[in-house]
Amino acid sequence: MPNPSFEVNDTCPNANCEIRFAPPWFQPSIGTPDLFNECVNYPDSSAVNVHVPNNIAGYQIPVQNGKGYAGLAAYEYYPGIPYREYIETKLLQPLQSGIKYFVHFYLSLADSAGYATDDMGIYFSTDSLVCDTCFYFPVVPQIKNPLGNFLTDKNNWMLLSGSYIAMGGEQFITIGNFTDENSCDTISVPGGGELSSEVRWCAYYYIDAIYIGTDSSDAVLHYQLFNEPKIYYYDNSINILWANTNFSFSIKVFDCLGQVIKDFENIPFQKSMKIDCSDFTSGVYFVLISNQNNIISKSKIFINKN
Repeated sequence: MPNPSFEVNDTCPNANCEIRFAPPWFQPSIGTPDLFNECVNYPDSSAVNVHVPNNIAGYQIPVQNGKGYAGLAAYEYYPGIPYREYIETKLLQPLQSGIKYFVHFYLSLADSAGYATDDMGIYFSTDSLVCDTCFYFPVVPQIKNPLGNFLTDKNNWMLLSGSYIAMGGEQFITIGNFTDENSCDTISVPGGGELSSEVRWCAYYYIDAIYIGTDSSDAVLHYQLFNEPKIYYYDNSINILWANTNFSFSIKVFDCLGQVIKDFENIPFQKSMKIDCSDFTSGVYFVLISNQNNIISKSKIFINKN
């Protein structure tokens, strides 16, 4: 899977509709998907629309301690006009006939989206789906979100997964909504339009961390790594950011001698947390995050106050 998390950019995005800056991803139709990245100089930039984690569509932290993600309108409320946006790329090598592939990716409904849908999936093809249209692609995706499972979470990343036995020769994947206007299921969700009138009428999703492999254990490992928090030192604090979690956890901070200098037990679910380091001296520290005696993350933090 090339550039699975949209981390490799040949140019920092400076406006909407620039998925091409994360090659080899591209837009296969007139529909205009977006690329978001933390490289944007926020807030002193005209490109704040595509900044990470806060942007024109809302606020979201990339998965797997990443720096960016893609975004697309899977649906737009405009009766009779089945507008769709897709992202597409060529695989590093074609799929092999008769081989079972495990596939998944993560998506999160944007804060400003006024709608959600259950119609999302991945389509494998031997040739590109490039077409001069802004409507839906009339193909049947091999990996599809279950009907009735409306993708409504605006806080956490949702997993869309499945398996596929290849016909052989498939070398392109396209992600989006492949259902026509009459069959597409949508629901209205609260909060739409708070940040962007453009997204208010859409089921707009962030897309990140796409996985394709032949080993189910590798797929499980990929999922587990996704749930690790991002930990870093900034502004006299240890900052902890979660892409996705819904459980309480505990945090211990150790100095280089192994002594516990900060201890937080049974912290309720929260996507971000700051630990004050104003009384720390320069040196190496270790952060241990656990849940019910299970270690979630171990991190080494270097603090320099010179």
